[in-house]
Amino acid sequence: MSEQEQSWYAVRTFYRWTPWKEEPYEERITLWQAADLDAAMAQAERDAAQYAKENSFEVLPLTQAFALDGRPGHGSEVYSLLHRTGQTPTAFLDRFAAPDDESEAQPAARGVTSPPRPAAS
Repeated sequence: MSEQEQSWYAVRTFYRWTPWKEEPYEERITLWQAADLDAAMAQAERDAAQYAKENSFEVLPLTQAFALDGRPGHGSEVYSLLHRTGQTPTAFLDRFAAPDDESEAQPAARGVTSPPRPAAS
């Protein structure tokens, strides 16, 4: 199959940063061009193993993939996941988006903000 016949996929992998005292978890989304979803996931899983080995991280046993609609470009959706929780927007964001204990490589979140949380005692 030629490169032109291959599709693009975003693949989400998960890690535990075991060298760090708190052992935080990382979600990582990478883009892959492949013949099908299984091939994209296989590429991402090989990359995940290498990434984890280079950084002494643990790869967690979950890989999720999303087929892009065409070739990625400016403003392309690269991942989408629906959550059915019945929660309020604030509760949802507190649980899934950016709790106080998260760190982003380059924080750039905008939108709904939660009320300040009380300081831990």
